[in-house]
Amino acid sequence: MIYFLYSEFLMAKPPHVIDIKVDANETIDILLYQVYNEFKMEFEGARIGLARLSLYPLPSNPPIQLPPLETVTAVPERVEKYLQSHCPTEALVIDRLSDYIHEGESPRRVHFVLDISDEPVATLDKAEQTQLKVIDAAFEAQAPSSVSANVRTFKKEQQERPIYNGRDGFDGPPITLYSSIFAELKENLANLSAVTPNAEELGQTEAKVILDGSVFAVTEGNNRPIVLLEWKNELGIGGDPSLQIALTYRKYIAQKIFTRIRNASNCPCILIAIGGPHICILGAIFVDIVIVQPLTGYLLLGGNPLKREAADHIARIFHVVAKAVGKLDAMYMKLKPSEIPVHNRLLPSPTYRPGSTFEDQDALSPLNLKFERRYDYKGRHPQEYQRPIFLGTLRGRDVVIKFCEAYGVQAHKLLADQDPPLAPKLHLAVMVRGGLTMVVMDRIEGQNAFSRFGKSYPRDSVSPSEVEDLSFNKVKVDVKKAIDLLHASNLVFGDLRRPNIMVVRRPGTGDASEYDGGMLIDFDWAGPVGQTKYPSVINDSGEIDWAEGVKAGALIEKHHDLVMYQRL
Repeated sequence: MIYFLYSEFLMAKPPHVIDIKVDANETIDILLYQVYNEFKMEFEGARIGLARLSLYPLPSNPPIQLPPLETVTAVPERVEKYLQSHCPTEALVIDRLSDYIHEGESPRRVHFVLDISDEPVATLDKAEQTQLKVIDAAFEAQAPSSVSANVRTFKKEQQERPIYNGRDGFDGPPITLYSSIFAELKENLANLSAVTPNAEELGQTEAKVILDGSVFAVTEGNNRPIVLLEWKNELGIGGDPSLQIALTYRKYIAQKIFTRIRNASNCPCILIAIGGPHICILGAIFVDIVIVQPLTGYLLLGGNPLKREAADHIARIFHVVAKAVGKLDAMYMKLKPSEIPVHNRLLPSPTYRPGSTFEDQDALSPLNLKFERRYDYKGRHPQEYQRPIFLGTLRGRDVVIKFCEAYGVQAHKLLADQDPPLAPKLHLAVMVRGGLTMVVMDRIEGQNAFSRFGKSYPRDSVSPSEVEDLSFNKVKVDVKKAIDLLHASNLVFGDLRRPNIMVVRRPGTGDASEYDGGMLIDFDWAGPVGQTKYPSVINDSGEIDWAEGVKAGALIEKHHDLVMYQRL
């Protein structure tokens, strides 16, 4: 039985109370779909999306006296008075209808009040707008169990409403950049030999693993999204639990009940996926997009002939995960939910590695280094979020802040110190927890050579103008000077392509006017000759005309730079 709290937009006449038949094993989101579809024309006419609907459970015999049919318009007023005096909790979309059925009641009927939230206030900030769209998409998406059980359905869902979990080409930035708890957890999981639970803790966990394969399970508490768990009888039966729990997290955290928490945090949550005797631990956050990343592979809890050794390994993993759960709980206890979105919740909050040393220690203070927004550089695909590059300020100076696995600091500094500079000024390059380096450099106005001159030259088989020709040649002069300086210092650049060259304006000398010059950017592959290798994953699709000998894991050689220069 559904009571409409605010139903004037639906109809000027009854009913304001409807009966809908749903299987008791279905979840609340299925019931919401059916309610929405029942009045889809009216909802769409009033521009009300599914995300604005909420259901509040009532007792089995609600103390709401229904008036005669001719005065049924009084129902919303009576329902509202009941809600104000009793304050029921919103039904969660992942709850099952059976959770709300009262024992002994026949027929098996559940009473809900349908509420419609106010229209979210629009903001000009792109990240905020993106998050609002994700919230709407979470309600429009099919049930997680349906999506995860069918490959075709999942691929279609990813194209329309993606989650960034590394599947189907949708990779997000590392969650460790946004949560110190995840950064610490990832490092602890990578160094389990240093984990020292006491003998009693270790013994208790080992006993659970060896005797019955059971594991700890902490659910959400007081509307704090701490841990979510998905359990399948076996891997491959009924869908992938690690995929289903990721989809469940999105649908769960998008609910109205979490609005004030979403406004104040990026909603970090540990996800536990279980398939038979296998368990996988994942981490999830909600910034402008939903990012879900595995923290472990699937771990076997039983059937290992080396039970004691395996149990000790699993016990250490559970120990560090349990500590992270405790820290998440403490974080949410201290969190002050907000009615107004706090913008920095959508931005990185890196944790600097203990013992890191650098010249400007004071620069990392949040008062000095401030993140502003994701760098929406020209040519970036609107659904590309893998590269963690942001715009910000350092003591009021405009900077670019990027995170990468490795960085050629020596090469960057060498070129930045030239007159005129052949690279942007480098302010910081510091290790952060989670295995990345944070690089802070001046923000340079201009275009990269790919945006300015195209993929090849002359562009699109059209002869360039004399002005463009002259400009391009002057940019190449600076690039050649930069490569020669690097090679003279026994350094290589590695990724010499047009997107990694900035076209900048140089001041003229004497009577000469300004002219175009070039700077190298993106020193991720740069480093000493004989030590620096290409990454283990490289674009070898044929799209890029690499120099001969360039391949994943190979040493970067000087002649590679020279060949790539000739191919600019």
